Amino acid sequence: MSGSYHMFLAQLKPWTPGFNDPTPLGFAVCAAYLLVAWLAYRAWRGERGTHTKLARAWFVLMLLLLLLGINKQVDMQTLATQIARAIAKDNGWYRERKAPQLIVLAIACALALCTVVWIAWTLRRELRRIWPALMGLTLIGVYIAARVTSVHVIDGFLRSGPIKIMSMVEPVGLALIAWGIVRGTSRRVSSAAFTTHQS
Repeated sequence: MSGSYHMFLAQLKPWTPGFNDPTPLGFAVCAAYLLVAWLAYRAWRGERGTHTKLARAWFVLMLLLLLLGINKQVDMQTLATQIARAIAKDNGWYRERKAPQLIVLAIACALALCTVVWIAWTLRRELRRIWPALMGLTLIGVYIAARVTSVHVIDGFLRSGPIKIMSMVEPVGLALIAWGIVRGTSRRVSSAAFTTHQS
């Protein structure tokens, strides 16, 4: 039992707690997550007195972006991938892992898309303003699902090109979310300015 446990831990050795992406791009994306989380916080503060669904959405988005920003360096998806790989090796089906990987990827993507559809329906009255944020969330959600399942074909695609696609997905997704937040709060800001001017 002890030997198997140590072998299991040895397979997790590449991952360690701390800064797991200590590159300029890694820190920049981490900072971008925190910046967009701050934008979501500002949006929530502006809406929280209204107790609307949009106010709750900004609050949840703020928490999600904070967690993803921290995870950008902690890199829990790598740990999850290594645990799944170790379990597969211990149970003897690592060589036949492609089918389970694709199933998990399909389930994860379906859950992400269903969540976005549910959010879109819940906030349908605001959808014309916040749709870029939903697109950004979808992009980042599918990207994380692809990274966690670690399907070789998809990994190869994400790492292809002179500028790796994987290095662009999160910045593009975050830019869309930031745009959606700005659009989502612009009418409130304009309305407040108009009210102040009238008074």
